[in-house]
Amino acid sequence: MTLTLHRSWLVSAMLYTAIAAHAQEIIERRVPLQKTTRRYDSTVFVINGTRTSNDILKLFKPHEIELKRIHDPNVSQKILTMEVIVFDTSHMVLKYLNHKASMDVGNQNFRHGIIPDHVHPNLISKMTYVPSAGHQSDILVLELLPKGLASEERIKYVTQPESILWYDVDGKIMSQEEMSKLELRLGEFESGEVISGEEATKKYGDPKYADGVKIVRRTPKKD
Repeated sequence: MTLTLHRSWLVSAMLYTAIAAHAQEIIERRVPLQKTTRRYDSTVFVINGTRTSNDILKLFKPHEIELKRIHDPNVSQKILTMEVIVFDTSHMVLKYLNHKASMDVGNQNFRHGIIPDHVHPNLISKMTYVPSAGHQSDILVLELLPKGLASEERIKYVTQPESILWYDVDGKIMSQEEMSKLELRLGEFESGEVISGEEATKKYGDPKYADGVKIVRRTPKKD
């Protein structure tokens, strides 16, 4: 089993979420949703407002962080943006990002933003942060375990569940509460895609809809 974090596995793991909203539960329980695979043009990670790549997750153990999907009203839904919530505000990786430090791994130094391919959360045995005068040349030092001694447990990061707050029902925007009151039954409607981000802002004319609008179309009653 390889210890390298692969992008395809990482993205799929992050996209595993549970929908808790009552109205969404009604839809999923009563209507078989069409399953689609959304492809993203790019993936961006944000830590304390700093944009970075998915390589940054190589520096965190699963219990140290939680992931949260961000929907920006000015950014296309085709771009997957994830906030990395770091529980320990004094974590050395935060210092690494804040001061644009370089990184020492073994006998090599890597400029800020470059994380070697062989670095993996299960391999990191120790981190040391070495500050400099005025934080001009800080260094994050990583000590790695030999691969034979590292845990082979698969890395799984917790992702906060997303709730659908808005529904487009036959062209009319409804809140979660209003949707629940419709008490739609099996066969009375079809459930479609979720529009979010910039696309939702443009379609519905308000940035508050950027978090996502679920398309619902009621089916005509048969005589």
